[in-house]
Amino acid sequence: MPPDIMLPHDDRFWVERATEIILAAYPTQVNSETWELCKKYNAHASSVLEYNEKYESRPHTFTDLVLRVAQFWIHHGEWEQAQRHTGGAFKDCRNVQDIRLASVCNVLGIVLYGTGEYADARKHFGEALRIYEKAFGADHINTAIMINNLGLTYHKQGKYDEAIAQSERALRIYEKAFGPDHINTAITINNLGLTYDKQGKYDEAIAQYERALRIYEKAFGVDHINTAITINNLGSAYDKQGKYDEAIAQSERALRIYEKAFGADHINTAITINNLGSAYDKQGKYDEAIAQYERALRICEKAFGPDHINTADTIHNLGLTYDKQGKYDEAIAQYERALRIKEKAFGPDHINTAITISNLGSTYNKQGKYDEAITQYERALRIKEKAFGADHINTAITINNLGSTYHKQGKYDEAIAQYERALRICEKAFGVDHINTASTINNLGSTYGNQGKYDEAIVQYERALRIYEKAFGADHINTAITINNLGSAYDNQGKHDEAIAQYERALRIYEKAFGVDHINTAIIINNLGVAYRHQGKDDQAISNFERASRIRNLRISCPAYV
Repeated sequence: MPPDIMLPHDDRFWVERATEIILAAYPTQVNSETWELCKKYNAHASSVLEYNEKYESRPHTFTDLVLRVAQFWIHHGEWEQAQRHTGGAFKDCRNVQDIRLASVCNVLGIVLYGTGEYADARKHFGEALRIYEKAFGADHINTAIMINNLGLTYHKQGKYDEAIAQSERALRIYEKAFGPDHINTAITINNLGLTYDKQGKYDEAIAQYERALRIYEKAFGVDHINTAITINNLGSAYDKQGKYDEAIAQSERALRIYEKAFGADHINTAITINNLGSAYDKQGKYDEAIAQYERALRICEKAFGPDHINTADTIHNLGLTYDKQGKYDEAIAQYERALRIKEKAFGPDHINTAITISNLGSTYNKQGKYDEAITQYERALRIKEKAFGADHINTAITINNLGSTYHKQGKYDEAIAQYERALRICEKAFGVDHINTASTINNLGSTYGNQGKYDEAIVQYERALRIYEKAFGADHINTAITINNLGSAYDNQGKHDEAIAQYERALRIYEKAFGVDHINTAIIINNLGVAYRHQGKDDQAISNFERASRIRNLRISCPAYV
């Protein structure tokens, strides 16, 4: 008979052995190819990690297992699950100051980045970067990964100059290590493009995207999934430039790649469907946009559930398009649904929540519910001022919206005060002649116009017009909006010939952009009719009113500011 085997009675011993077993079984590479296997072990891993926390054991295997499991949840956007044991791993490693601590800081940074807690994310990425610089050197490829993550966080905070500085530093390291045309280099080139995009420097963004795209196409082929990501970004930049045909062409190309790679109903496919919806929306093709958003929404709801944060973005976009269609009740229903999801996921005072609050205010504004609009804008403004500061560009957007509501209430002095505050922020952030500055200048002109201060209004419109013409060209739809407003100011001054010349120029642009029978075109046609009526040219006036009425039942009224 064999002798009795003496086994340890210490619970910690068995917790550590169980951790080693699960770690050995859990995939070392956590990606789409191993997700099913990860799912198989997640419950076991969670249980083992709970026992590690309970007994305050936390051997090195605990941290290694936390990092792998967190990667799985990060890939699936489950930030709470990802963060569940990462704090324990941080406590375990924080006195060591080695690569393991840097890895934990990086994962914590990614989780906080995912939940929109960018200041805390930046702190953890910064700590990881210091460890990597000490361990590998300032110009090592591993260091560049942390530099890149830090740059992405600055980008999300709206600190675009700092983001570009980090991306350019990472890019120099990648180019030296791999060469200017390597796939690892292309990732940072793409990120640099994203930041230029956010700055409104679309030509620079497109140059970066096209450079990255050439690398991806050479490395993977023209129809590879990695290539499609940059194609998507390129389409988004064209969309913002108002080059909607080019935007749609890029989005459709990316969509074909996604559908072939993942299938028509995959979550990755839904992202491009959503972008395609955005391009249709900008073209004024709202029914087509809604069809794309609803398709994307069905995919997201199936993949994540109806109340998941990843579903909320498409619900929000659907609200935006209903708003543009004038279907304000439907828009509010979508915004309120998105808001409930965001408040549950992020909390009532989070910056991601503020975006939907602000849009909800915008729709109330259009409904003429100005008090409700101001309530929403002021709530959004408090969140943004706390998150970004009183003089940040993201704060200026809501200040501008608040000014718009005061304008509609006839509180012109209050409106001008808000617009001037927003304008100071924009001029400081972007410069006096930047496209992002022009929209507030245009709004300021509109308020002066409503006060009957037409000379001041014209000065503002002409300034905005010079910026738009330089940024977009003389025949762009964004340019046409200010041309129309300039026409209205001339008409109100009694300068009807100048007004008609502006309206006719705006009309040519609208007809080309939207078509001769589009609802947006009808606004300009009506304004032209008003100017002819003021001239006493009743035949031309009636002809334009009748044409506008055929497009929609448009009341003969005073000129409309866009």
